[in-house]
Amino acid sequence: MSSNSALPAPSSDASLRTRCVEDFQHSLQGGSPSPLEQFLPEGAKRLAVLVELVHVELEFRLKRGEPARVEEYLARYPELGSQPVAVRDLFAAEFRLRCRPGGEGDRPLSEGPLPAPPWAWPQLPGYEVLGELGRGAVGVVFRARQVGLNRLVAVKMLLAHWQSDADAVTRFHTEAKAVAALHHPNIVQMYDLGDSGGRPFFSMELVEGGTLDQFLAGRPLPPRRAAHLVALLARAMHQAHQRGVIHRDLKPSNVLLTGELAGGGGGIKGGTSPGKL
Repeated sequence: MSSNSALPAPSSDASLRTRCVEDFQHSLQGGSPSPLEQFLPEGAKRLAVLVELVHVELEFRLKRGEPARVEEYLARYPELGSQPVAVRDLFAAEFRLRCRPGGEGDRPLSEGPLPAPPWAWPQLPGYEVLGELGRGAVGVVFRARQVGLNRLVAVKMLLAHWQSDADAVTRFHTEAKAVAALHHPNIVQMYDLGDSGGRPFFSMELVEGGTLDQFLAGRPLPPRRAAHLVALLARAMHQAHQRGVIHRDLKPSNVLLTGELAGGGGGIKGGTSPGKL
């Protein structure tokens, strides 16, 4: 369950960062891109914005089939060397892009990013990371084993290049507390809150039936079955609203299914999106 309603309003610094990234993306898509340096702000946010813009440009160039390497950016911007976790994420991003089917640059954007390679998975105290389930602009969700209880869980973690953004960290913690306060059969349950190298994460119930979007595959359900699922979701959302939480990103790809659904039952969960805080 993504719980944005209780989140603080973005600060002027966060707005500046978002605006710089969006302006650079528009420049790249316009056909005559301006140099990355023109979109870097002055002051404390410069390095965080630089990491974001390098991610954007690296992906853009590799998808166009251009010879882009992280080493090139490290030479152009030596200050990146002071952010080893962010640099590791850049190498992982380059790896994912180069491993796209058919070579560099031909994987449709709609398919989303490929999972990070195993060597880029984080080391989380008390957990063994087993694989990546999904990621977005701000967060990533892993399949993991909680070692002490020997149970499989989902772990949501803030992406490395957001860990220096105080607003993003605050919103992440606010989401975790809001989800932990919700108890409903059709809402994913929170288990634990932790930190790894300054990156916050929380573990939650693992729901392995896929998403409603994947299950539908563009085909409508029979009316009675569709109405039943809508009723389940409505009750879950009502529970959240009673607690002062509004999802703000409720869509089929954020609705997780239990194994019961495929057999005609009503197994459904309001899930936590990997990219929406």
